[in-house]
Amino acid sequence: MDSNTSNFLKKEGACRQSIKKWIKLWKCGGKVPSYVDKGACHHFLFKERRRKLLKEKAEKIKYILLDVDGTMTDGSIILDNNGIESKKFNVKDGFAIANAIKNGINVGIITGRKSEVVSKRAKELGIKEVHQGITDKSEILKDIAKRYKLTMEEIAYMGDDINDYPIISKVGFKAVPSDGAKELTKIADFISIAKGGEGAVREFVELILEAKGIWKDILKKYNLI
Repeated sequence: MDSNTSNFLKKEGACRQSIKKWIKLWKCGGKVPSYVDKGACHHFLFKERRRKLLKEKAEKIKYILLDVDGTMTDGSIILDNNGIESKKFNVKDGFAIANAIKNGINVGIITGRKSEVVSKRAKELGIKEVHQGITDKSEILKDIAKRYKLTMEEIAYMGDDINDYPIISKVGFKAVPSDGAKELTKIADFISIAKGGEGAVREFVELILEAKGIWKDILKKYNLI
């Protein structure tokens, strides 16, 4: 929320209904408090409509698909002298993924590279669909949709680079880390605050769990509400 909106909300003790009332007054030439900023009101309502749209999309999701390099990791590829590859995963991402699976939301991985460490991480989290060395990710998408009897609106995908475009452009809920390619951010439904490998997946999965009312149950489990 911007500072103008925040200030007049505090003064008026206002809510969404107040903002809508002010906008209606403007339209019919009525008098509105001098401290109320018209632009801030419209911006607030725009953000509210976008939040509602995101929730509607997230509520439909039954399957979450994820890229690895640049999404579940920061994109770094570390090779030792023996050619053994290692990656750094985010534990907060893992917490959200594991809880999504425990609560009946399938999670799968589709990545262009092949790495044993990805298989190990997926096993730790309970991810069963792990597709590595994939050139055409959209073919895997079609296969998963067919086997699990899903519509595109029921599938979400998060990826960070242009090789993700063919798949992300087809799913119902499109997500990109904040440092993702501009070609993807242009069509994304959701752009995380965090970068890839730094909590981007956590934001994305948590949003879906919140929309479905699952996140509240997770918080209750830890006595947080």
